[in-house]
Amino acid sequence: MSAFISRHSREHLYAVRQQQYYRKLRRSFYDWSCEALEPRGEVPARHHKLIIETLERVARGEVTRQMIFSYPGSAKSTYSSKLYPEWFMAQRIGMDVIGGSHTASLAEGFSREAMDYTRRYAAELGYTVRSGDAGWWRTTNRSQYRAAGVDGTITGHRADLVLIDDPVPGRKEAESQTYRDTCWNWYRAEVLTRMKPGARVILIMTRWHMDDLAGRLLDAAAAGEGDKWDVLSLPAICDSTDDPLGRAIGEPLWPEYHPLEWLNEKKRALGPYDWSALYQQKPRPHGGAFFEESDLLVGSEGVPLPIPTDQVYTIIDTNVKSGQQHDGLAVAHFALSPYQTYRIIILDWDICQLHAGLHISWLPGVLARGEELARMTRARRGYAGALIEEKNAASTLIWQGQQQGWAVNAINSKLSSMGKAERAIDASGHIRAGYVKISAHAYEKHTVYKGRMANHMIEQILNFRIGDKSQDSDDLLDTFTYGVILGLGSGEGV
Repeated sequence: MSAFISRHSREHLYAVRQQQYYRKLRRSFYDWSCEALEPRGEVPARHHKLIIETLERVARGEVTRQMIFSYPGSAKSTYSSKLYPEWFMAQRIGMDVIGGSHTASLAEGFSREAMDYTRRYAAELGYTVRSGDAGWWRTTNRSQYRAAGVDGTITGHRADLVLIDDPVPGRKEAESQTYRDTCWNWYRAEVLTRMKPGARVILIMTRWHMDDLAGRLLDAAAAGEGDKWDVLSLPAICDSTDDPLGRAIGEPLWPEYHPLEWLNEKKRALGPYDWSALYQQKPRPHGGAFFEESDLLVGSEGVPLPIPTDQVYTIIDTNVKSGQQHDGLAVAHFALSPYQTYRIIILDWDICQLHAGLHISWLPGVLARGEELARMTRARRGYAGALIEEKNAASTLIWQGQQQGWAVNAINSKLSSMGKAERAIDASGHIRAGYVKISAHAYEKHTVYKGRMANHMIEQILNFRIGDKSQDSDDLLDTFTYGVILGLGSGEGV
C-alpha cells in the first residue's frame, strides 16, 4: 500500500511539475523557442535573443508597431514567423493572427510551420489546431490564423496581431514603382482596416529600397502622418557606435554561422548598392557610389558645429519651370574653415516651393540664418552673403536684393553654365579627399518637400549618377557642388 501511495505521489508530483514547466513556456518566448528548437540542436544566438526580447515586448503590449530588419539567412523568420504566432496565441483565448508575405505561398509556408508546431506541442501550448489548412486555421482556444500575400484579400478577418514577413520578393520587384505601390496600397486598404483595437503590427524584412514598405511607413511617421514605429535594425557588420547589440565597429552579427571573411566575400560579390541595402539595412539610391555618405561623415555621424571658422556663405538654387505656379528653392549654408581637419562644413540646408513673386520676401530670412550661423561659428571674416544661380526669375531676385543693399550676387556664369555632371565631377576630388563634411544638425535634419519627409540634401547627394535626366531638378545637389567648388576651387582635388 505504501509503495502504491509513493508511486501515486510521484506521478502527481511529476504532473504538477510538468504543468509548471508548460506555464513557464507560455510565459517566456525564449523558453518556448529553446523547447521547440531543441530537437534540431539549435539554440538562440545573441541577436536571436534580442529579437526574442523585442517580440516579447510586443506580446505584452509595450510596443504596438515594430520593425525588425536583418539580412537574408539571419534566421529572423524562424523566430518571428514560425515560432512566435503559436506562442502569441497561447497568451490568452481568442488571439487572432494575420500573416502576410510577398506571395500567398510564402505566407502559407510560414503558417504551415506554425500550425505544425501547434499540433506537436499541444500540451505545452495549452491548445491545438481544431480545423483548417495553411491558408486559414482555427484553434481549440478560439484563436485563428489567416495567411495572405500582398496581392491578396483578407476580407472578413480581424487581427490582434499582423505579421508581415518579407513583403518584397527580390530586386526586380524592389525597383518597380508599381510593385512598391501595390505593397503600400495593400497595407493601407487590407491590413489597417482589419486590425482590432490595440492590435499589434510587426514588419520583418530585409531592406531592398529606400521606398520599400518600411521606408514609406517611416517617412509617414516622420511627417506625422502615420503610426510611430520601433525599429530593430541588425546590420551584418557593425558600422555604428550605437549598435543594438553593443558590438564593436567591424564585428559580424552571427560570427558562429556567418564569419567576417564570409561576409566580406559577400560584400565584394554584391557591390555597394545591394550590400548596403540587403546586409546593412541601409538602402541607398542608385548611383550612391559616386558620392559616398561616409566621405561626408566622421565615423558614422555628422560633425559638431565648427568653432572657429574663417567665413560662412550661402548658395541658393531655384528651379523655375514654365507654367509652374510654385518654384523650387534650395538653400545650403557652408562654413569655410582652415582651422579644421576638414575645410568645408555644410552647416544647414532648406528646400521649399514658393511662388516666384514671393521670393524677395523669403530672401531676408535666408540671409538672417547665414548671419546667425556666422555668429555661432565665430567666423573670422563674418558672413559673405548669398550666391545665387542666375537663371530665369533668379536674375530678378538678385537685382531686387542688390537694390535693397543685401549681400547677394550671381554665381559666376562660367560655373553656372557647366552641366550638373561636370560640376559634380569637379567637386568630387575634394569630397573624396575628406575635405568636405556635414554638420550633425544638417545630417539629422528632415523636412517635408513635395509631400514627403526626408533628409533631401543627403538623398539628392547620394542619388546622383551621371546621365540620369530625372535628377535635373535636384537643386540641393546643385547647391552642394556649387558650395564645394566656390569654397575650394574647381578640379579633381587640391
